[in-house]
Amino acid sequence: MQSNENRESIDLREPFLLNTDFREYRVKGCLGFGGFARVQLVEDLRESSVSKAAWKAVDKAHSEKYRMTNQVLMEKQVMGMTKLCPSPFIVSYYGCCNTPRYVYFKMEALMGGELYSTYQKHTFYGDKDKARYYMACVMTAIHHLHQLRVMLRSLKPEDCALDMRGTVKLIDFGMSKLLVERTYTTCGTPDYFSPEIIGAKGHSFEVDWWCSGIMLFELLNGDPPFASSTPMQIYSKVMDGINKVKFPAKVVKSNAKDLVCSLCHREPDRRLPVQKGFEAVKSHSFFQGFDWAGLSSMSPPFVPSDGDNFSTVTVADMPECFEDKPDATAIKGADYWKMHFGPPGEQDDFPAS
Repeated sequence: MQSNENRESIDLREPFLLNTDFREYRVKGCLGFGGFARVQLVEDLRESSVSKAAWKAVDKAHSEKYRMTNQVLMEKQVMGMTKLCPSPFIVSYYGCCNTPRYVYFKMEALMGGELYSTYQKHTFYGDKDKARYYMACVMTAIHHLHQLRVMLRSLKPEDCALDMRGTVKLIDFGMSKLLVERTYTTCGTPDYFSPEIIGAKGHSFEVDWWCSGIMLFELLNGDPPFASSTPMQIYSKVMDGINKVKFPAKVVKSNAKDLVCSLCHREPDRRLPVQKGFEAVKSHSFFQGFDWAGLSSMSPPFVPSDGDNFSTVTVADMPECFEDKPDATAIKGADYWKMHFGPPGEQDDFPAS
């Protein structure tokens, strides 16, 4: 009787639990990986027509080792909020489950490729029309997240991917945080660090607008504005300010310089969307003539082909935590994972294709 009550309480806490019987799934490839997470393309053979989804596996032992368990829970909560309040420019979230070693997140499979690899492969850097479209989608997604009180904190072309139609979507919420006021954790990519993060003064939603300005510069130039050989050199340039950056002619000609500067103002409360609202971004001269009202139905400026599929990672590229055999004894917080991600299933991974 007690176990049934526990199970009911778990189900109430997590409305998007998935079945952990993976026998009717087949792995088709690896889409990417990080320090303690991997993303696989998986086919669901139970459907009348075979469907594909991206399954992100988070290694629980490594999460505990590096004190990231609460961040994994935060990621789940943020994705759950985007499921309840979706945006066309945020990857769709389907649910999660818990196995002896991993926590799995099931998401929409975006087969058009990472935005970063797309720009690298097709040399789109400097193309104003493409930069306007991609940044409009990304900043609309950020505005949506802020309305949900979610701070993204990690934004760069590698954190965005295209569907086969060409729509760009945010895909990574590993650094996100539900925020009321301020936070002091240093996280993100050094090239995208804002002055308040470097100065450890506490930061809030304004950092996402800073990152938007850095990303816009990168899409037009090929490198971030403060790029340097070491993190300390990057931090020094950031603290010198965006006005000390030499803007390439192609950035200036696109009317992007003023927008980048207004997004990357040293004072967080003076950044354009913070000071004047998101409508001020829409009306900026860089977006002159852009159809914001029709953004969600707009034909993207680039349509990926099958050759742009980004599932190029091999098992040999995996971190050690995914090469070892599962060891449930390394998981110390079993009750924590069960409470927040449901009862663990017996099967730990998908069958090979």
